Amino acid sequence: MTSINLNNNLRALKDIDSKLISLGHLAGQLGGFVGQSESVKKAVVNAIKAYFDNNPSLKNDLKDVYSSHVTKLSVSDKSADQADDTVKISELSQLVSKEIAKISAEIEHLEKHNNLYNHSPPSLSPSADSAKLQSKLEALKKVKELCGFYENSNNQQNEPKNLLDNLCDGLETFLGFNPSSKGYTGQGIVYSDLDRLCDGVMGFLSGVLGAVKNTQTYNVGKNTLQNLVSNEINNHLCSGHEGFKRLFEKLPKEIEKYNRDVKKQNDDITAKINNLEMQLNTMNDKVSKVLENDAVSGTTKKSVQAVTYSEEHVEYAVINIRQYLRDCQYNADRFNEAFDLEQRLDMQTAVNDLNSKLRNDVLVATKAVKHETQRLEQLAQKEWDDYKYMKRTVRATMESLKLSVNGEVKYQVDELVKKLKEKVTEMKNNLEPIRDNLGEYI
Repeated sequence: MTSINLNNNLRALKDIDSKLISLGHLAGQLGGFVGQSESVKKAVVNAIKAYFDNNPSLKNDLKDVYSSHVTKLSVSDKSADQADDTVKISELSQLVSKEIAKISAEIEHLEKHNNLYNHSPPSLSPSADSAKLQSKLEALKKVKELCGFYENSNNQQNEPKNLLDNLCDGLETFLGFNPSSKGYTGQGIVYSDLDRLCDGVMGFLSGVLGAVKNTQTYNVGKNTLQNLVSNEINNHLCSGHEGFKRLFEKLPKEIEKYNRDVKKQNDDITAKINNLEMQLNTMNDKVSKVLENDAVSGTTKKSVQAVTYSEEHVEYAVINIRQYLRDCQYNADRFNEAFDLEQRLDMQTAVNDLNSKLRNDVLVATKAVKHETQRLEQLAQKEWDDYKYMKRTVRATMESLKLSVNGEVKYQVDELVKKLKEKVTEMKNNLEPIRDNLGEYI
């Protein structure tokens, strides 16, 4: 963290130096127009110091010049200090001119040597490296130019056209305007056109994705969008083209992840609904086929003839219904266990991810299923108890009827036998006198 803060501070200081340099050039060019001005001289002096501070190699190689002249420059308003600065600026300009000539000679020698041997000689010092020498040369030329601005700050005799040209050139440099492309390069205080475009696109994406996150009615993917907006897009805002490139290394992957999460959630819900619908249709078909003419089947016809079922048929129907009831209770228990939102945190999260209307519908449906499951269990138990009671009652009635029928039959038979005996006895009594009289006649 300390290293990151240090790097951030160094970048901030470097940016300040860059602005001081641009301001110094603009002030120097304006000096010929406004004449002698303490603000112009201060800006030029600050720009000279910034050039050395912003180029450590230049500062190190010219440390004698830096310590004897640059560090002694003053930004005070005292005329004595300003007069002394004029002398130091003049001396500094001469020393810089000598250094420019020296470095130009080294560069020329180095280029000739490279052209001859097609490689850099190992004996040259590190300061003789072509890129470093060229960078140092450009910095010294800028310092010399600033010294010239300072020395000529009292000259107000420039032609108006030159003054306006210098003013425009200074403003263009200060702002970073490129006359050829008619746009901003980003080297001044104004963002380049490309940087502003990139920041505009990132700002637009931040607004769009933030609105999606805040207005979507389901929770799935919200954390992905939150991290994408807060940790990625917003952190790269105002970083121009470089930030835009870094952002788009991650942005498509994060959006793809968001779309994948939403699709997975939709597919999971669709699969569960289709599975539930299939189970309900299967259960309805099974129940409807238990007794084709039963009113519960839903296929009752208006003109249904009375049907007498055998005991075996009824027992088979009871067994099937109880099996279907167990299947229904098993599925209901699985459903209630899966939607136990107090215990199943994963299901609670999944339900909360739905939009508000669908979430409320699901919660109402789960309560309804739980309530109907309890009612089904209670009604099934009551029907089973009623069935057993009816079975016992029918058996008892049949036994009672059997006994009653047997008793009545026995009574009727006994009465018939009794009457028959009486008739036979009466017939016998009538036949005996006839038998006796018949014996007399014979």
